[in-house]
Amino acid sequence: MKVVSLSPSFTEIIFSLRKGGDLEAVTDLCPALERDILRVGSPKVLQIDRISECKPDLIFADIHENRPEEITALKEKGLKVQSFEIRSIESVLDAVAEISRLLGAREEGENLIRRIQDQRNQNRDRFQGREALQTLILLWDRPYLTVNFNTYVSQLVEASGGFNVFHEEPVPEIPIELEDMIDKKPELLLLPTTPYSFQPRHLTQFKQYRVFSQIPIRLVDGRLFSRFGPATYEALKILGGLIDHAREAYRRIR
Repeated sequence: MKVVSLSPSFTEIIFSLRKGGDLEAVTDLCPALERDILRVGSPKVLQIDRISECKPDLIFADIHENRPEEITALKEKGLKVQSFEIRSIESVLDAVAEISRLLGAREEGENLIRRIQDQRNQNRDRFQGREALQTLILLWDRPYLTVNFNTYVSQLVEASGGFNVFHEEPVPEIPIELEDMIDKKPELLLLPTTPYSFQPRHLTQFKQYRVFSQIPIRLVDGRLFSRFGPATYEALKILGGLIDHAREAYRRIR
């Protein structure tokens, strides 16, 4: 098969399925490959004609990462596009299962699914009987931006011993003010390095406020929040340890 991946996550999944040889083209943001391969722009600004010219059998698209009008443009050219919407760990498992089915790699897909499920179960057992750490997740700085329960990021945190303090908000992405964060009384602040590039200096800035001077603040590799598939297993493992250590740090600070 000739496959085009329009997201770094799909590229990583395809390689984990040992189907990297099927890749005909990837985006500019996809990881470096051992062989030369056609690059077709960023996930948000695709080179539609280049994708069409390579005559792929199948294109994998991400509803959140790729623009709807570009997905439509590819379909209008008669190309087969398989789109996925990732809002939960379960939707990751479903995507892996479907991609592995389409690429004839069911066994490899089942192995990846099992690894993710096993790590999620380990996290659950690790934190069973313990109160979840009230966690504030910021994705952007000024304006501050966070997420509710119906997002992949929130579900990763809540499967790793934390509880998103904005869990119950009605919309997935929420602009918030400093006062909103203070009112939630967080016990941990997570600052990922993408999409906004939070840096150590931001930790110092937040520590100027009393509420944040009394809780742990941790930088998180943005890849753990922005990619899924093999990265889901990695995120569950790393976040489980990070939140466990943050819990002990919070007790010492308090």
